[in-house]
Amino acid sequence: MLVSLSGTFDAHWAGAVGDRISFSIQEYSQGRPLDVDLIVDLSEVAYISSGAIRVLLELHRRIEGAGRKFAVCNPAPQVSKVMQTSGLYNVFAFYPSVEAAARTLAGFRSPRTP
Repeated sequence: MLVSLSGTFDAHWAGAVGDRISFSIQEYSQGRPLDVDLIVDLSEVAYISSGAIRVLLELHRRIEGAGRKFAVCNPAPQVSKVMQTSGLYNVFAFYPSVEAAARTLAGFRSPRTP
């Protein structure tokens, strides 16, 4: 699942964004165990707040806790700096592009048996 965000990702929007992503994951899963990787594209985000970081951490915990992969793509320089300062480069998998993340995450999937 790809989520592309833009603009200001602050406390005002963090809850709504988190709720919308959680709803989409729930709709995708349709009551089955969580079976989706999540790629978050931050290339168009100009500002990120601690509230937004908390939402990303919660999503990361949920996705990775289900044995799936969580990736962050191409944060803008100012967002990248906040994430580095927050220590998130030691928590999240970061990729230079959505395509790079998708290729890497596809390599983690094991073939399903019918």
